[in-house]
Amino acid sequence: MKTVGNAVLFVGVAAIAIQRFTLPPKAHEIMKDYPNMSSKYPSLAVDLSKLLLLTTEERLRGILRMFDEIAVIDNAKLHSSQWRLARLIKQINTEMSTVMSEVEIWKSDDLFLNKQLIEEDTLPAIEQHLDNILHNHLMTVCA
Repeated sequence: MKTVGNAVLFVGVAAIAIQRFTLPPKAHEIMKDYPNMSSKYPSLAVDLSKLLLLTTEERLRGILRMFDEIAVIDNAKLHSSQWRLARLIKQINTEMSTVMSEVEIWKSDDLFLNKQLIEEDTLPAIEQHLDNILHNHLMTVCA
């Protein structure tokens, strides 16, 4: 009985590992409409694609426009752009919090699970991306 349990566990872990390491996550097609952001921050585009599980395409496009503006401002490397980057980052964080608070998790188990996964994994990763963008911008402008 113990070997059957171990075999089932091994098969489950192997399936997750194969899925995670052999199939790299891809960004949604919507990211092609925002070339500044998706070319400069490809891993961020993948993380942002996951938000489509909880929100509408129109709402995500609003967030993506802000990210696209961040990419343009970051390329400018002006001293005055520090404030604009910080302001946009705050707006993005506020918009993502609003999206998360408006998810009606009582509608389905999938919504509940997706919200949990995005809150625990995706949002911290996006916030880390934003912190890195601002930090790197400050390092290049102030150097």
